[in-house]
Amino acid sequence: MSILHQIGFGPRPGRGVGVLADSLGDPVAVARYEAALERHLRLKQYGTTAPPPTALSFFRFGPGESAVLHRSTASGAMGRNHSHALIGDLPVSIAVGIGAGPWSFHTPTYLPLADADEVLRAAADRLPDVRRAAIAELGLCAEVLAALLSDPAAPLSVVGCPEPVKLPVLLALHEAAGSYLADNGVERAWTFSTYEIEHSGRAPHTPEIIFLPGPPEGDPMVAARTIVDLRETGRADAHHARTARQLLDEWAGGGVSHRPEPPSPRVTVAPPPTPVPPTPVPPTPAPVLPTRKPSAPLPTRSRSNTPSPVGNTRSQRLLIGAAAGLALIVVAAVVVLRSAPEPRPPTSATSPVATTAATSSADTTADADEFVFDVGSIAPRGALIVPLHPANGTGIHRRLEGCGHDRDKVVWHCSLPPGASALVGVLLEGVDPEQQEFAAGDFSVLLQVERK
Repeated sequence: MSILHQIGFGPRPGRGVGVLADSLGDPVAVARYEAALERHLRLKQYGTTAPPPTALSFFRFGPGESAVLHRSTASGAMGRNHSHALIGDLPVSIAVGIGAGPWSFHTPTYLPLADADEVLRAAADRLPDVRRAAIAELGLCAEVLAALLSDPAAPLSVVGCPEPVKLPVLLALHEAAGSYLADNGVERAWTFSTYEIEHSGRAPHTPEIIFLPGPPEGDPMVAARTIVDLRETGRADAHHARTARQLLDEWAGGGVSHRPEPPSPRVTVAPPPTPVPPTPVPPTPAPVLPTRKPSAPLPTRSRSNTPSPVGNTRSQRLLIGAAAGLALIVVAAVVVLRSAPEPRPPTSATSPVATTAATSSADTTADADEFVFDVGSIAPRGALIVPLHPANGTGIHRRLEGCGHDRDKVVWHCSLPPGASALVGVLLEGVDPEQQEFAAGDFSVLLQVERK
């Protein structure tokens, strides 16, 4: 008998929402899954609108390792709801079939191992009904698939989808287009969530396809997603709409007699990594380039050797970064701070990190900890800017949370207490802007800002 592990989550007196029971019997493994799922457990209201009674999410953590998460407001207040995860090697269609059936869960003190064969059989038995529901909404499915095909490797946010249609849409997308995309070099993980209120991607393992009740809440500065709003129909490109309808018609008819022209993928979306901290390794010596050298070598994270479909290898990124750094030597990197004195020039001509200092007072902003700076002098319009914590000797820079920006991503404001410092990085082309950790080699320039 193959097995599935179970984890039950819910409110704990005085400790917030967390693990109530599990079948793993291994505290390290439990903590690992809790860390991976903890930011996906809560069902929160959207504005003044209550969340749905239940929601389903599907995650992949590595080869043969996935989780189906069922959230319910039945036994808890909004934001303090119960959730139940099944963990094992589950395909996306079975995850949909699991969510399409009844799911009863009560606060447990013990969860046994689940019989995977029994769960898979029950889920597979429900799939014909889900397919029929999708065929009845083929026009809506085509709207969503056309949006996905417009950038076939990008994450997708679907706004305004009726609740009963979400799982049928997911099954139709996967079964109608999954093999077509894979045959043309676009590998998707097909992870999903049927209810979210924001899509920034800050939470680890944010699913590829998410459904939102309305425009996403929060700051979408790290979201690089395709968005389709089903409340505004007929906005798809004619070519992608035609291809989507052709794929769906063949799927609905049970045939694959003709395949449309292959899409043009931009970036291959790989399954998310297992939630284990990466081990820093020393960088490979780079060729001598006419650019500034770091004062000390910085270790970088190990990267996959799989070539990118757009050819952005690490060596290319280094060359791009060198060229950008050489151009930026000509123009002094300056951060313009709101209500602050003129910044200092870089402390060292050989340092790859320019430094500037600023002062602020509680009278200049509504929040005494708010730190405002202008990146217009260091990056071209449209460049990908990431505020960062200093590496502090680790060689790994973590994203600085709690930052926002204006419409053009030029003026930024972050919560930074007096005496603290941060970095502002201009990402090289091909670097994933949604990741939480970066190496120095991911940026064409790093600018250090200090608040006095």
